[in-house]
Amino acid sequence: MKKILVCFVLLSISFMSLCAKSISRKDALEYFKNKSNRLRSEILMTISQGVHQNPYFILAEKYYSIQFIGKDLSNLDFPYLSAFPEIEHLTFCDAGGLKDIHLKYISNFPNLRYLDFEDTRITGSGFRYMKNLPRLEEIDLTGTRVSDKTIQYLKKFKSLRFIGLCKTKVTKRGIARLQKYLPNCDIIKECENDGNQE
Repeated sequence: MKKILVCFVLLSISFMSLCAKSISRKDALEYFKNKSNRLRSEILMTISQGVHQNPYFILAEKYYSIQFIGKDLSNLDFPYLSAFPEIEHLTFCDAGGLKDIHLKYISNFPNLRYLDFEDTRITGSGFRYMKNLPRLEEIDLTGTRVSDKTIQYLKKFKSLRFIGLCKTKVTKRGIARLQKYLPNCDIIKECENDGNQE
């Protein structure tokens, strides 16, 4: 039991020191390159002529998307996001390990347009940490644990044009309250083949 406690303390200290220091783009590229190789999956994506390309982890490259689709995440993954402020799409669809506290790392992305949290376990309480996302247009919360209370944190994102709320516990009343603050946003609760949703 003592060994487990010591390991946990050491991991916590390592994580806190990682978060405390500024992460260089070179370190982040190396981290995601290693993670991509381990998972045999592309995480960082570039864009060329409208088509996603497999990146070569080039330092000067502009990256378009970070995708953790169906991947288990660790606390160590999140601080590395800040090395890519140019990102336009950030996808956590069906990503195990994503918690509301991790949403504090989704800040200061001036070009971010699309966020996908579909089928994750977030409740939405972490939305209060998200800031400086002036171009955020779409957020997919399908299959998450968001509620009427937590979706109200999204009203600060005036640029939102679409919010997907299929398979959530959000009610028509919660949507109506949010819609007052985001009149130009399509808030979708009912999905195809999902006729029993409120």
